[in-house]
Amino acid sequence: MDTWTLFNLPLLDIPVGQVAKVVEVEWREGWNVKEGGVPFADYWRAVGSKRYGAEDVLLMDLAGMQHARPNFEALKALMKRKYAVWLEMGVRDVQDIFDAFTLGSQNVLLGSLTCASRKMLEEIIELSDMSVPLLYFDGQVRWFGKRLPADLSSSLRLLEDLGFERAAVLDLRRLGGRDGYDPGLAEAALSSDLDILFGGGVRETHLPELREMGAVGGLLDPYTPVLRDLIATQGVPAENEPLPTPVKRESPRGFGIDG
Repeated sequence: MDTWTLFNLPLLDIPVGQVAKVVEVEWREGWNVKEGGVPFADYWRAVGSKRYGAEDVLLMDLAGMQHARPNFEALKALMKRKYAVWLEMGVRDVQDIFDAFTLGSQNVLLGSLTCASRKMLEEIIELSDMSVPLLYFDGQVRWFGKRLPADLSSSLRLLEDLGFERAAVLDLRRLGGRDGYDPGLAEAALSSDLDILFGGGVRETHLPELREMGAVGGLLDPYTPVLRDLIATQGVPAENEPLPTPVKRESPRGFGIDG
């Protein structure tokens, strides 16, 4: 979800869900945001519809993940929903964990891309078992901390030794692709004794087979064919629809205009 661009927008008297966009990303030694995207409100309407019926939703805040600046004001507005929210906002220290739970997250994902050390993992598991490590994989596990193991099996074993009971693995090479998930990588991840959620090329039709393999769940790609169809059939507002006039009010803390 792209909330970073909201820092550069004037404050408008419209819901954040109409201007924040759910976007597609790809990994090129860093996150690359693809053009397009759908307003958060329209996306949420699709996943929450009776035809889809999602109960758990994973929000990945690119502002926090890429720039170490989570858009708390936007996240607070977007998370006032009835679903169980799993939040990845680029946790870099213990305070980020507190902030994420304060926003209303049911589970907070600790992404390997922003995890600097084993000590940080130790501190977080002592705080809450609702914090779930998320291992980003592109041939190796991408940790921010260079002393953490690049091998997937070693990384999962480390998490288990520290006391984590769950972990998620996201295959960056397959994320958003048409080839589906990598069965070999899924099998390797699921050989761990941890409860594993697996993602990267995963679609709705893959969930039964992943569960048969031993996964507790899957991280679905943000724009599966099913979701694209739902979004298209419910009608998305025209891009050229004029925006409301900016209103005068104080900028909330953490949500302002850069420069």
